[in-house]
Amino acid sequence: MEKQSGHEELYNIRRAKKTDCEEIVGMIRGMAVEEDMEDQFKMTAEVLMKDGFESDPPCFSSFVAETKKGNEVVAYTIFVMQYSTWNGKIIYLEDVFVKQNHRNRGLATKLIQKVNEFSVETGCQQFRLACLNWNKNAMRLYKNLGCRDLTEEEQWHMLRFDNDVMHNMYKESKHAEKN
Repeated sequence: MEKQSGHEELYNIRRAKKTDCEEIVGMIRGMAVEEDMEDQFKMTAEVLMKDGFESDPPCFSSFVAETKKGNEVVAYTIFVMQYSTWNGKIIYLEDVFVKQNHRNRGLATKLIQKVNEFSVETGCQQFRLACLNWNKNAMRLYKNLGCRDLTEEEQWHMLRFDNDVMHNMYKESKHAEKN
């Protein structure tokens, strides 16, 4: 769980800018290493810039925390607007990450609160996220903030089609259309 002992005044929380992409990608890589998933990491600063700052509409939104002294970006969130057929607009928090030497200062909480502000102000009905099973500290933080574990409560499972499967399915459907 995060401690909040007066460290908040050392940081600014703001919308991410195009110039933050290199630092954000570095933190994404750091998260992949911590999660022992570095082999799945493919993101580049160029792709992040294009998708978040040069696409219309942007593919994602982001907040960062930076030090007031030195303006070093030390934490970030990436989130997207989604749609629930049962509830309407929702926010999905893809990532929240704080550099190791800036943890336990309330930054993850502040960033999540900022995403929540955005969610409420844009009329979203829910704020969703996923958490790896072994990340007990993050799970405790989310639950302390009022988040419900839908795997426990409702037996939902998060699934995905990987890129190779997507392309195989695409080829199969295009082949079937021709016949």
